[in-house]
Amino acid sequence: MDQQKIDALFTVASKLKANQIAFSLGGSGLLYALGLTETVNDWDIMTNANKNAVTQALFPIKAFETGQTGDHLFTSSYKLFVEKNGQEVEIIGGFALRSEAGICHIPADAAFHWQGIPVGSPEAWLVAYVLMGREKKAAMLESYLQMHGANPAMLERLKQQPLGDKLKAIKWFA
Repeated sequence: MDQQKIDALFTVASKLKANQIAFSLGGSGLLYALGLTETVNDWDIMTNANKNAVTQALFPIKAFETGQTGDHLFTSSYKLFVEKNGQEVEIIGGFALRSEAGICHIPADAAFHWQGIPVGSPEAWLVAYVLMGREKKAAMLESYLQMHGANPAMLERLKQQPLGDKLKAIKWFA
């Protein structure tokens, strides 16, 4: 992987850590950390921290707020975009997606660390990828969980969300 891409992640992560902002790496970065993909388009960082606290923690790096994308699928509290040396890092606050049954809040808890970076829950990202319609990525995580096992506490926590029929068809959430 390109060193500038990794440096961009480490720069943002070190600013958040220094300001005691809890966060986790998600998206293709999570897949990369699990060894399920060789490429990362951009870094996705999830947090439940207040947007102002995050922008202050990043200073002097500028974070630009971007509009939510999709057909009202994304219902997160905010999404910030940071560019460092031409590399993109997205910070999503209060990550949430709409299912046919309601709003699903995707936990930002770290499940493990990769090169010192907290990485999100594969179970949570399985939910996110199913709701986003990203079947290939969802299938990778489902296979990973079948091979390595799932975190029962995270599964129970996710089952408290309005997952909808798509997710209830998956054995982990039935």
